[in-house]
Amino acid sequence: MLNRFFFLLLACALLGSCERKVDIGGVVPIVDPNDPNQLTRYVIMPTGTTRVTGATPASTGGSQAPQISGANGGVVTASNGGIAALAFQVPTGTTSLGGYYVQIVGADAYFNVPVASGGNPNVALIPIQLPANTKDGQFCVNVWAYDQSGRVSGVTNQCVQVLQLGTGDLQINLTWDTNSTDVDLHVLDPNGEEIYYSRKRSSTGGELDRDDTNGFGPENIFWRNELPDGNYKIWVEYYSGRVNTNFYVTVNAARTVKAYTSLLTSTVRRKDVVTVRKQGNSYTFSN
Repeated sequence: MLNRFFFLLLACALLGSCERKVDIGGVVPIVDPNDPNQLTRYVIMPTGTTRVTGATPASTGGSQAPQISGANGGVVTASNGGIAALAFQVPTGTTSLGGYYVQIVGADAYFNVPVASGGNPNVALIPIQLPANTKDGQFCVNVWAYDQSGRVSGVTNQCVQVLQLGTGDLQINLTWDTNSTDVDLHVLDPNGEEIYYSRKRSSTGGELDRDDTNGFGPENIFWRNELPDGNYKIWVEYYSGRVNTNFYVTVNAARTVKAYTSLLTSTVRRKDVVTVRKQGNSYTFSN
């Protein structure tokens, strides 16, 4: 089972496994990814992130400034209720880095994301969690790295295509951070029916409405309403691929969102994520 461990900023997926819980304090409106200011307000960023109003600090240039470049290639696909897993190459390593400035293109604010400790010092992982009621659309993100002396890199850019997939009383969403790989989402419902790519619907109303086979995801299983009481066991399997792959699973249940992340490898090809227990209007989570 995944250890119960708080998100630890950005790189905890490289260290083992993590969990993050978000209680939604109010009703989030329908979020349009084409509206950068609205999206900036409602996305969930890694722990320790601060949102700053105004323009990002300017690149300083020069040989001493940090370097950063995109690692995903092309447009990353994500969905409502899931995580856009953005990866960047930082060849200077994290020993002298202070963090990253992240701005949704067109927004009048940006995020200051502190550098994570541990993990691969040459890779920055920035998971951007989208609300469950995000519409179809596309947004792009500008990212700068800055070091502990305040020097700022040039900018790199990554775009995200958002698909509006099924959501409801319970939604489970999977994304991962490598191309040309196939990771599968599995849920065992209280009737003992397993929902996955070979059995996309269950008699309890659960449905897999997207199966991705060539990288990044998302995959999505949801119950729109009136799901039965009982246990919902969630796990992921590395179906094809041999490169180390960080995965992100989000669980949207009632007014609580939980996010889990861990690492799949050529030898560790299955990870149990969490069991969700529903009893009436109450949901509990156990590893």
